[in-house]
Amino acid sequence: LTFNSKPIINSLSKKAEENVDDAESVLRAIEDHLRFTVPKYKLPAFYLLDSIAKNVGGMYVSLLHGRLTKLFIDMWRSVDDMVKSKMERTMGTWRNGFDGGKRNLFPEFVLRKIEEDINRLKARAKETAKMVPESTSDDLLDNLTGMQSYAKKRALEEKHQSAQREVVARADSYNGSAHHQRQREQGNGHHKRQRTPDKIKGVFNHDLLQQINAMIMKKKVEMLRRPNDTHLFAVHDALKEYKAIVLEAELPPERAREFRDQLAVLDNIQSSGLPGSGN
Repeated sequence: LTFNSKPIINSLSKKAEENVDDAESVLRAIEDHLRFTVPKYKLPAFYLLDSIAKNVGGMYVSLLHGRLTKLFIDMWRSVDDMVKSKMERTMGTWRNGFDGGKRNLFPEFVLRKIEEDINRLKARAKETAKMVPESTSDDLLDNLTGMQSYAKKRALEEKHQSAQREVVARADSYNGSAHHQRQREQGNGHHKRQRTPDKIKGVFNHDLLQQINAMIMKKKVEMLRRPNDTHLFAVHDALKEYKAIVLEAELPPERAREFRDQLAVLDNIQSSGLPGSGN
């Protein structure tokens, strides 16, 4: 029974009457259906129960005395307001609707208990509604916009950090290869290091610092033109880190050459990717 059909409900009520000796099994089957079926199919089964109680009565009504309250309230909690209203209207027909208005279908204490539980649930729902502030459509839109902005900002930061790590790793890899190549050349006698007089040691730091400052200024100008270029921002941050290293201590010639190799790699990075990307 998945929709409200009077002929089907009448037919099932007739079968319940024919099987009154199995009234307990019939009621249990209807209870299980009301408990486990989806809300939109519960009202027709509720009307079937109402029809059996009114048209067959007897054993079915007696068996319902002890279970009607729980059955009614459990269903009432699970359905929407329109179905709740129809259930309450049906319950209204159970009072003073028999023997010329002198008798209830179910005992008064059963009906009163159902009404008390419904009123208590309604009062609780009103109190809950008061505790939850009403949100206007503008508030919801503002909240949604704020969450979207935060998510976009966070994604850009993560992309920026990832690009920076990639840039530094590529520069370090390039520098390591160049360093090993020079070591091999020195081992083969292709290159002899010249001893640097003490009086000109500071030249390496000074030249490197000028080179790094010039590159930083260049990248800042490019960043103004391409504010969404994450690789460009990563290169700028890497240059600032190299500048801090150069300012901290005087570098020997070999270390200075390694820095120049790294700067050459960074300067060759294009806005669309890393060296060798083909872009």
